Amino acid sequence: PGSPFMAEGNHGQSPSSSSPSSPSRARPLTLKDMPTSIRWKMWLGVLSSSGDVKQWLSETQTSRQRYADLLKQSEINASRYGGRRSSDPTDDPLRNNPLSADTSTSWGAHWERERWRRVIQQDVERLFPGASFFAREKVRDSVVRVLLTWVEASPSDEMRYKQGLHEIAATLYYVVHADAESRRAKACEMVFVEHDTFALLERLLFDPNGRP
Repeated sequence: PGSPFMAEGNHGQSPSSSSPSSPSRARPLTLKDMPTSIRWKMWLGVLSSSGDVKQWLSETQTSRQRYADLLKQSEINASRYGGRRSSDPTDDPLRNNPLSADTSTSWGAHWERERWRRVIQQDVERLFPGASFFAREKVRDSVVRVLLTWVEASPSDEMRYKQGLHEIAATLYYVVHADAESRRAKACEMVFVEHDTFALLERLLFDPNGRP
């Protein structure tokens, strides 16, 4: 069986391995065997340069789980407030109230999140006019989620969100989506398009050690 990271049809064996008299010999993966999104993962450090399939599977699982965890926490943060009274007994109503602009409080963080959502949503709605792919509501919603998750995950206020970042994220999303849609490799899965886009975006903006 071929590597899940190789384009379908490239089975990772040398030409001589097809001969009945020759033992099956797996050859190393080459760049031309890989879908574009897999190559980008390797170049940006999402995947190690070793080319070891088992290690890549582990690294892929880790990066996808990271996005899933961040997204889950984001959804928890979004649902905790927004017109509902907190049930957390540790909240001081004199300090943490719906009118608070202090982002260190839960309500303040909520309004800050909504402010970023509006900014990102506005940018994404104007994304690449005339491109039918980005006219799809599902695609725009996915790009917004990736960017909003990045805003919340970024440890640096200066790196949170700048105008134009939506175009970078959208380009990454388009390539990852195209590889998944065409089923170029088993590791390119439609259900993980957002996860893989976020992994690429995060590594593009930060070095492999997570420093800005």
